[in-house]
Amino acid sequence: MNDEKLSALREQIDEIDRELVELFQKRMRASERIAEVKMSANLPLSDTARERQVIEAAVSRADNENISDTAAFMQWLINISKNRQRLCASRASGADFSSNSDNRYTIAIIGLGLVGGSLAYALSGFRNARIIGVDTNEQTRSLALTREAVDRATDDVREAVTCADLVILCLHPEQTVSVVEENAEYFKSGVFVTDVCGVKEPIVQRVRSLLPDGVAYVPCHPMAGKESGGFENARPDLFLGVGFAITPLEDTDREDIDFVEKLARYIGAEHIKCVTPSEHDALIAYTSHMPQIVASALCAEPPDGITQAMISGAFRDVTRMANVNAALWSDLIIENSEHNLCEIDEFQNSLEDIKIAIRNGSTHILEDILEYAGANKRKLIFTSAENSEREFNRKDD
Repeated sequence: MNDEKLSALREQIDEIDRELVELFQKRMRASERIAEVKMSANLPLSDTARERQVIEAAVSRADNENISDTAAFMQWLINISKNRQRLCASRASGADFSSNSDNRYTIAIIGLGLVGGSLAYALSGFRNARIIGVDTNEQTRSLALTREAVDRATDDVREAVTCADLVILCLHPEQTVSVVEENAEYFKSGVFVTDVCGVKEPIVQRVRSLLPDGVAYVPCHPMAGKESGGFENARPDLFLGVGFAITPLEDTDREDIDFVEKLARYIGAEHIKCVTPSEHDALIAYTSHMPQIVASALCAEPPDGITQAMISGAFRDVTRMANVNAALWSDLIIENSEHNLCEIDEFQNSLEDIKIAIRNGSTHILEDILEYAGANKRKLIFTSAENSEREFNRKDD
């Protein structure tokens, strides 16, 4: 009897799966048609507002116990659809990439690591551009071509920048300066240059001084990443919904800033803000470098006897950043040393307050500290691009 019930249920699931496959294929074809319409109208492929609308509509129809699973499934489905749209856009461009005789817009991405590789994916279809990926690693170049992230791959920066209309430097800070210095004379007049370095003040003026006249330069920093780097971990949806800092120099033209904002929105960034290089480095010390420093410090001296049975989700969340590219992060932290040292001092002061409360058994003081921190956390969460100037608690209030 049980065998018959099991067999009947399996047949039911098989039928549902057949229907799902048919519906999935229909959705992919509809996504391709949407991509064609957007390309003909010169509209960005990404539309984060529409994506949220789709997910919310699906969740509203789900049973209470299935809400989180439904949201995750719809996000996965949207990501697959976007990949299909980008592939459709790439194929639609279908030109001979051996030369630039057709004068198509050309993007050169220098450095195909996690961020550079993800940009290559995410910028597919932008201005119907050909994308040239530059990387010194032969395996990375081969993988980028195999996965259709780029149209051409080379280890020659000069070759790429000579024909590029947009150059995106995705390198370590000092590498960024070196590459520009070694190839400055080959940047063509009218090219647009940006970099995605995690620190700005130590490099932007140097890069600007090295670039020839007639080159527009607007640095930026997409606030996206993963603990696992390299092109093999690159993904087209890395920038969906993330923050994005634009760090123009004082005399930057407004239209050049607007162009970087357009790039940011195309790849899916949601919270976009212009700040000076100095402001960027001061804020990034707190929001990016300190989490790395704290995660590494916490993992530096783990107690004896720890097993998987004793590791909580909170520990995984807090220490996620300890497993990253040590060479890159050492460069970033040292380059931003002044701001990082100030934040470390502030952090040590906060730890000392907590330590004293624990040592004295002052439950009410510790509770006040935790409530105070929680209030700031809640303000941070709800601060958006439209409400970015909200005041936060300060100890000297």
